[in-house]
Amino acid sequence: GSANRMFSPAACFPVGANGRIFIVAPDRYMTVFDAETGRVIWRKQDPNNRVRESMGLSADSSMVYAKNMDGDVIGVSTTANEMQIVWHAATDLNYEIAPTAIVEYMNTVYVPSDSGVITAVNRADGTILWKHKVSNCLITGITPLSKNKVVVSTMDGKVVCLEYR
Repeated sequence: GSANRMFSPAACFPVGANGRIFIVAPDRYMTVFDAETGRVIWRKQDPNNRVRESMGLSADSSMVYAKNMDGDVIGVSTTANEMQIVWHAATDLNYEIAPTAIVEYMNTVYVPSDSGVITAVNRADGTILWKHKVSNCLITGITPLSKNKVVVSTMDGKVVCLEYR
């Protein structure tokens, strides 16, 4: 609805679940479309959760993860007919606009940042399991290999395999 190209969801990795497509964009709206018709099911801007491009899908497809500009992550129901926040994690990343996808694997939610920090969050209760600074640049990809091993890539060309106990 805006001619400003900075409000485009172009950097967003859209998420699909339950016959719906979810996007977030720099205009701080989350929009949900019917996957068959393209009709908008709901569109919401929440001043307490200023979402941007970073999002992902929970392993059970019950919620869409979306990072807000304050660095926290919310989980939004994939079946509700309005924005229903069903999960929250305070990741303390501060002002945050990295568009990289959030990934859940084996009950761990991996949250990227634009400052090179990856945060692992417990899916059950939203507590931080660990944080690690890989670079001073944007994290561009997160690929879990096993319960305790994840590969992270960054905008400055680093590829790091992190193993934790």
